[in-house]
Amino acid sequence: MFPTFYAVLSIAEIEEAVCRSELGRVDQEITKTAQQIETAVGLVRNVYKTYREASYDQKILLVRTFFERIIVKDKKISEAHLNHPFAYICKGKVAKKEVFQRQYSSGDGAR
Repeated sequence: MFPTFYAVLSIAEIEEAVCRSELGRVDQEITKTAQQIETAVGLVRNVYKTYREASYDQKILLVRTFFERIIVKDKKISEAHLNHPFAYICKGKVAKKEVFQRQYSSGDGAR
């Protein structure tokens, strides 16, 4: 009877170690994701200042970071689509603006 108990205990300890390891990995992923979201929110809060102070190459990087697509007609932006997570973070501010109407009415997940 005792060997069975110790065998079950050993299996339980192994499973516990696996679960703790997986929990640690998930915790690291959550921390990484939270940091990325904080960075994104910080960029959104200070985007004008950041863009204004950026070099030409940095401005290109910022535009690529924020926008999935920008359509220009007659030297005017006629349509723009934000990248995620900015589409979600900025929805309240931009959803009613004409250039973003297609993104927020097309069902691409940004609603």
